[in-house]
Amino acid sequence: MDRISEDEFLCYGITSISSYSVLNEYIRYGHNRDREKLPQLNLAMLFGQKSSLPAYYHRIPGNLTDVHTMHNLLETFKKLEVKSLLYVLDKGIYSRKNVDELLERRDHFLISVPLINRWVRDAIDRIIGTVHDPEGYRMVDDEAIYIHSRLYPWGEGQRRCFLHLDIYDTYFVSTMTPVRGKKISYNTEAVNQSVSCRAGFQALLTTKFKESLETLQVNRDKDVVEKCLDDPKNTLDMKRLRMHSIEKVDGRLFVQLIALILMSELRRAMRESKLIARYTVRELLLEMDPLTRIHDEGKYGLILT
Repeated sequence: MDRISEDEFLCYGITSISSYSVLNEYIRYGHNRDREKLPQLNLAMLFGQKSSLPAYYHRIPGNLTDVHTMHNLLETFKKLEVKSLLYVLDKGIYSRKNVDELLERRDHFLISVPLINRWVRDAIDRIIGTVHDPEGYRMVDDEAIYIHSRLYPWGEGQRRCFLHLDIYDTYFVSTMTPVRGKKISYNTEAVNQSVSCRAGFQALLTTKFKESLETLQVNRDKDVVEKCLDDPKNTLDMKRLRMHSIEKVDGRLFVQLIALILMSELRRAMRESKLIARYTVRELLLEMDPLTRIHDEGKYGLILT
């Protein structure tokens, strides 16, 4: 954690790992992210968004929901005397209590807020008539988005936050053909969803970012967590926990962390060298598998077979 730079964004994510064990107190039935009818252990991880490297992990009982994990995470960092951080959080972590605690610790955060919250729906209703004004039009990753940003004082203490509301311009689909040129058609699914006047909205609450485009980009870039959380279960062969005691599980998780650090760094190097367009990480490892390095102290020096 000390190696994380002050301008790093920490993405927090949780994955479930299924198990057949009945002797491990952490294996419980809960929200299984793989939709398997098995008990599970939940694994929470923090990833540096810029470095794409895992920075911290801990195991959680499988029946504990995401929203209830934030307090223990913040308490852990408080005891470790970790400096102030910037958290990028998904909507599964959102609760008023969690936002209050983040503000109390004076940690910066960017969190997606579920639209079921009344205060968000009221905020959308107040701008619904003007959200498509030209002033709010933005292009993000070749997508047309309308954004409304405002200062949003939070709670009784009126703590300074920013609320960014964006709506995707998805009611039409534009395609190009060599013969007929541009063709515009309805996005039927989006049109059907528009029965609700709040369909297509996303709400982002943050203490850090005043500019809407930077907020959206940082929030989108948190998909590094999804990719990294996918690695242990698929690329690194941990879709099932096949050990019973918690001591053995802890040993396995630690080895997985070391492997995940190496895997994440390899993926970063592949992106920089453009190899990611030709190989997956697994394919590259298979390609390199026959390579042998022989060091001769004589006149031949280093030989690569």
